[in-house]
Amino acid sequence: MENALKRMNQSSNYANELMTTVAYLVSMIIPYAFGVYLSMRNIITIGTLMMISQLSNNFVNPLLFINQYINQIKTTKEIWKKCEAAVNEVSSKPKVVENTLKFANLMLTNGQFKIKDKTIFSDVSLQVNEHDKVLLMAPSGWGKSKLLSILTGENILSSGDYQLNEKDANGNWKYDHNFFAYVHQDPYIFNDTIVFNITLGKKVSQQELDNIVQVTELTDLIQKNGWDYQVGPTGVNLSGGQLQRIELARAFVQKRPVLLADEATSALDNELSLKIHQNVIREYSGTIIEVAHKLLPEEKKLFTKEIHLDE
Repeated sequence: MENALKRMNQSSNYANELMTTVAYLVSMIIPYAFGVYLSMRNIITIGTLMMISQLSNNFVNPLLFINQYINQIKTTKEIWKKCEAAVNEVSSKPKVVENTLKFANLMLTNGQFKIKDKTIFSDVSLQVNEHDKVLLMAPSGWGKSKLLSILTGENILSSGDYQLNEKDANGNWKYDHNFFAYVHQDPYIFNDTIVFNITLGKKVSQQELDNIVQVTELTDLIQKNGWDYQVGPTGVNLSGGQLQRIELARAFVQKRPVLLADEATSALDNELSLKIHQNVIREYSGTIIEVAHKLLPEEKKLFTKEIHLDE
């Protein structure tokens, strides 16, 4: 859902930029150039030229606003479909007691992933068992985020095998995603309060929230701004490191069996990154899989496995 929202915003922004450019060309540059030509030939006065330009703006600007709203409506269609599917799925199932889902292991064998004719990665094999703390290392651009999307079932292997709890999980998003709490490299943040972005509306006791923000080093932010501080659209009122820690706190609230972390401390300085890793690996009760291209030696030692994907 978060990726769908990002794609929606990108599509809407591209369309709006294109229409703004075209409208500026039509309402300003062309009329102004033509008006200058007529003015130089003494057909119209400078005052008439300015009036024509202003009238063009008054006509085009409302059309731009209408176009923006139309684009927003169009780009939300796929998200509404996903929301309806999720609601129907939940309503058709009996309520499940929280935290009953168990993770035993996952195994990726000779995995290859291609986009059209471009190979993103190939010959990747990976085994993770319950309570493992696994660090996956690879250079930037290797395809680490795509590998995590395979694990969650969002993408499907081009070839190879993916088993989750000894069940075929390749591309099975409905089954796979329930096991994972995902901390993205670029967190998706809602235009709402800090507490909502951590809990997503889930009822959580104050004591548990206090413990979570201690683990994720958000206590100072809460003490300074309060739980109800508005983070702004896409989190513009907070730093990149604060946004990453908010999504990490969200993962603790979700209590999934496996924590997936995609460059989860890339926006933090070395000292804070080390402290976060120490806290999370100590406090997260489940399995941890983190992908990164660079960590301190002290951070690497905290993991039970270190796998270099490019070797």
